[in-house]
Amino acid sequence: MNALNIGIIGLGLMGERHVRVYNKMPLVNVYAVCDANEARAREMADWYGAKAYTDLERMLADPELTAVDIVLPDNMHRHAVELAVQYGKHIMIEKPMACTVEDAEKMYEVLKDYDKTFMIGHILRFDSRYSTAREAVRSGQVGDVVSVYVRRNSPIDGPKHYRGATDIDTHVMVHDIDAIQWILGSKIRTVFARSSNRVLGEIGMTDCIHTIFTTDSGAMGTIEACWILPTSSPTSIDDLLEIIGSKAVVYTSNCGTGVTVVDAARVDAPDLRHWPELNGDLSGALYEELTDFVRCVLGEKTSCITAEEGLYIVKVVNAIRESIRTKSEITIS
Repeated sequence: MNALNIGIIGLGLMGERHVRVYNKMPLVNVYAVCDANEARAREMADWYGAKAYTDLERMLADPELTAVDIVLPDNMHRHAVELAVQYGKHIMIEKPMACTVEDAEKMYEVLKDYDKTFMIGHILRFDSRYSTAREAVRSGQVGDVVSVYVRRNSPIDGPKHYRGATDIDTHVMVHDIDAIQWILGSKIRTVFARSSNRVLGEIGMTDCIHTIFTTDSGAMGTIEACWILPTSSPTSIDDLLEIIGSKAVVYTSNCGTGVTVVDAARVDAPDLRHWPELNGDLSGALYEELTDFVRCVLGEKTSCITAEEGLYIVKVVNAIRESIRTKSEITIS
């Protein structure tokens, strides 16, 4: 079988992780890389024996290129997706689908009848903690879900790095918005939210958001998201999921548990679930996610998340913003 030629668009920290994961796969060829920074594109191309591009359309015009993985900043997704559709490529895109409902709706219009694979990288669908929670709910073991609590807190390095390209609702909360709906099999229908910008307000960003929600199934819950933890925090992601049902309760452990490294400077509990390093390669949920995309492209299965789901997640984010602005409960239509 010929190798799948893939191009990675955007070579920041996450883009490099994607390149490393694809390079590990036996049926995948890192065929091309694209970044606005020419030196970065050439550096990555030299490392992995790929073609280097700074012009996205020139890369997409290559008939040997089969699929693309878009790892651009959150506010740059729409144009890249529209071009990839125009050139008939299979598409993987990092979450979120878009930052605004308008962009998500325009993307949905070009994707709804698209005959190639389109997948959004909502990584919690490939985190074994969350898939186990989903099985407990979907099998009936939990009974009727009554209450849900999710937490996703992280150090302040994140907003300082993403400054201007995104905010905590589109970059952080989308993880749990998708996970809640995927696990419960029910849409979030109403939201009531409050936010703080006491620390990051000077750069136009949000410190934290607390949201109370209800779902179509009658469950209610809380989403907590904060990204101003000190840089010395032992974990890069402090996350938690709690589901209380009529028959059982489900709890996840924190993302960083498993091993702790203590030296003279700090205590470090590295993330062993999303992209842990194993014998020089990246593994974990990111590897499972990108393997799933490759299997979809090869025709072994269909995408586990649709453009319609991606659009609805952006609508929930927009409703949270509207609730914060109006100080009222918002219903998502």
